[in-house]
Order: sequence, then structure tokens, then C-alpha cells
Amino acid sequence: MERPFKPASSHLLPHIHTNIIGHSRQINFEIFPTVNTILNRRKEIKDFLATDFTDYTEIKRQGFAKMVDLKYRELTSEIINSAQTVHTQLGYEFLEKIYHNSLLIELRKRNISFEEQKAYTVEYDNNIVGEFFADVVFDRKVIVELKAVEKLNPLFEAQLLNYLKASGIEVGLLINFGHSLQFKRMVF
Repeated sequence: MERPFKPASSHLLPHIHTNIIGHSRQINFEIFPTVNTILNRRKEIKDFLATDFTDYTEIKRQGFAKMVDLKYRELTSEIINSAQTVHTQLGYEFLEKIYHNSLLIELRKRNISFEEQKAYTVEYDNNIVGEFFADVVFDRKVIVELKAVEKLNPLFEAQLLNYLKASGIEVGLLINFGHSLQFKRMVF
């Protein structure tokens, strides 16, 4: 005799039920509507997960639809994918310069135009007080600062924000070739 079993929290799991067949229990799962939606949109979600974002709380606050409209999304995604290719081939524990040179090779293979070690000056009261060199700049749209450390440090984020402010470029990527590839997208 087959009897449906309703879990105590049936309002949370409306599509899960069990059937008792003889002495064994067989569990039948129906796909939740949200999972079904995700499966139908997996390419869009895969692209989203491959893109860059500032932090998870921002994603939750603004929602998925807003996050796919990131400024220079295609370019930053291509940069991150290039960095991932480099990291996959080289692994970790090399010097930053090794990753820098390898990333430039990968970007050239993908026909992405860039400037390396681009100089910017910093002014105060109409006087030049210093200069810095951005690792890689893409079409005056994105600055990329590369690191090869164990984990990202908030000082690196401050450095990138200063670069964005001084250059007038709005989007920056902080990419770390550590044990695993880490990146942070920043907007000024």
C-alpha cells in the first residue's frame, strides 16, 4: 500500500514527497520552480558567474538583473577569462612580472588592445606632486592592477581606487594570481 508522506515543513518543500513501497522507502523529487528557472537560464547564469562584481552583498541588494548591466562587462569578463587561462597554465607561486607578461601574451592572442605601464600624474593645486604607472589600461575604460600574493589586502584596493581617481577612468580590476585566481571589480 502506497501512502504519501508529508514533511513537517511542507509549506517550504511543496514538491517533495515520499512513497513507502513494501519495507523500502523511495523518494521522488520534483524540481522546484526556482531550480527549473535556473536550469533554463544556465547560460545567462554561467556568464554572470564568470563576470566580475564588487561584493556579494551588492549583488543581493541590487539583484541579478542590475548586475548583468555592469559597465564594460564584456571587456572585464574577457580580461578575467584571460587571467584565468594564465593561472590555469602557470599555477601559483611565480613573481608578479611572470603573470603580467603571460597575461599580455594571452590578451594579444585574443586581439584585446591595451597599454602597459601607462604613466599618470597626480596634481595638487595645479602642481604635479607625483606619478604612478598602471599595470595595464584598456581603451581608457578599465585599469587592471595585478598582484601575486597569498591573498588580497585592502591596501591594494585603496591603491586601485587612487589610480582610478587620478586617471579619470571609472572601472578597475584588481587581479591576484595567488593560490587561486582572485579578482575584485571596483568603480570610481
